[in-house]
Amino acid sequence: MTVWDYRFYIIAAITVILTQSLLIILLLIHKRRRKAAESSLRHKTEELNERLMLESLLSDISAKFVNMPAASVEGLIQETLHRLCERLGVDHSALWQFSIEEPRLIYITHFVLPPGGPPVPERMEAHEYFPWCLEQVKAGKVIAASTEGMPAEAARDQEVLRYYGIQSFLILPLSVGGEPLIGALSFAAMRENRTWPEPFVKKLETLVQVFANALARKRSEQALRESEDRLKLAVDSARSRPLGILPKHWCLLGYGAGKGIVRLLPGRSHKPGTIRGIRAPGRS
Repeated sequence: MTVWDYRFYIIAAITVILTQSLLIILLLIHKRRRKAAESSLRHKTEELNERLMLESLLSDISAKFVNMPAASVEGLIQETLHRLCERLGVDHSALWQFSIEEPRLIYITHFVLPPGGPPVPERMEAHEYFPWCLEQVKAGKVIAASTEGMPAEAARDQEVLRYYGIQSFLILPLSVGGEPLIGALSFAAMRENRTWPEPFVKKLETLVQVFANALARKRSEQALRESEDRLKLAVDSARSRPLGILPKHWCLLGYGAGKGIVRLLPGRSHKPGTIRGIRAPGRS
């Protein structure tokens, strides 16, 4: 018998082999697609869980800052930074504030750093350590960058970031409405070159607004107290020594309206409404 006589068996065997090979290929493709689908589903689930966690966290933080007494704001901010670092998986966070006494200066007031790293100076001013970042913040820009990807004009900033072992960072300006900047909030990754997705940044901008409102309220209350203290000091001083008082200021001392200038004499007790108006010089 020749090979030709076995041609049907050979064709059948080849057909079986090709069919099995095709089935194996289809199974491998299906398995790969299934793994890709599972990976995509897992990734989407993780994103959804992370987004829900972040929304829940920000909601809880916002609730704590509502009606928080001004004296407690600073402590709550420090507590919140620790909490954010733990929940968001970042290594470092810092709050920068413009000085009330010297508005051109902005320095760190609150920060979280992992132990064992270089210490942070007692007064770390941005214009000295991060001049490029400061200019971006003043322009109202959000900065999301890696240390090694910074432009040449940010050489000083890059030097400091490398010193502290920071690989990537995010900086968000703090302001209320159209008011001047209050400061900035920063986050940094030290163990990896982390990316900062836009949805994540948008959520943190909500937190920035909470911080900005709390700090603005604290500063307003502080300015009000200082103004009241100055007014009280002026009134106490007016009651204890001779002082010319204009009519429009009499109500501050408890006296009714009148004409001219009144002099309060030391050692004399004057009851509201009993002081005669002494006409101003030059009037008849």
